Amino acid sequence: MPRIFLAASILSIIAAPCFGQQFDPPGLKAPDKPTREAITERTLRLGRAVSLLQRQGVRDPILADVEIYLKAAQWIVRHNEFFHEKSGEWTLDVLDRGLLRATQALRGESPWLQTNPHTTIRAYRSRIDGSVQPYAVTFPPDYGKDPRTRWRVDVVLHGRDNSLTEVKFLQQRSGEKPVSAEQSFVLLEIFGRGNNAYRWAGETDVFEVLESFVAAERWLGRGDLLDPARVVLRGFSMGGAGAWHLGLHRPDRWCAIGPGAGFSTTRGYWKELPATLPAYVEKCLHIY
Repeated sequence: MPRIFLAASILSIIAAPCFGQQFDPPGLKAPDKPTREAITERTLRLGRAVSLLQRQGVRDPILADVEIYLKAAQWIVRHNEFFHEKSGEWTLDVLDRGLLRATQALRGESPWLQTNPHTTIRAYRSRIDGSVQPYAVTFPPDYGKDPRTRWRVDVVLHGRDNSLTEVKFLQQRSGEKPVSAEQSFVLLEIFGRGNNAYRWAGETDVFEVLESFVAAERWLGRGDLLDPARVVLRGFSMGGAGAWHLGLHRPDRWCAIGPGAGFSTTRGYWKELPATLPAYVEKCLHIY
């Protein structure tokens, strides 16, 4: 057995009795037959619309901003991740939003790129694997009104959620609630490839979101509204640990970090972890 897998196996055995949290996803709450049939039909429709956009030469970010809704619906079905009683309803809503964007894009329109005071889903195509990945943008109410004003950007990392899917991420940030009049910064919410604590592809996701957002704002003629000297990284729980991790490893990227309820070392977090571990197991502790 390769040493890294042996180390991981030993660590899981050691940690199991001393760490009471459950990491398994919740039980499935499969949608009924009519809902599944509706999901299948709308997924096919959106898939055809995305293919048409590709044939017409529509490119990212507009194409990715449509395609992310298709991918979210496909993946929740493919991996059978209906963890909430409303997961089927959410999937249909996500598909409807994707179909609306596709219709708008086919007319040469992209109203979701405007600076309306609501949370908006965006997406980018990752250089890691070519997949589309979601993020959410919330502009302050006065963004862009005075071209001389430059805005702080807050990058926010979510906490662990055993039932997290792309559908849930998109649905929770559907923009139904207006932005607070007191918000004085641009808010970027990171998906981070789910629950991998902003390591590996999830770590790269944070920086790719920033790059994608800044590039889109420049393409839209709004790049000068962002203040590159005021980029804040913050998060809570798993997001707090991610803020420590990325903040300490790349302090050049942030003017401040706000790690809430996050930890920076495994020892001390797992209270009953044995004092002495094999060297190859000890090395694994530094991954998270």
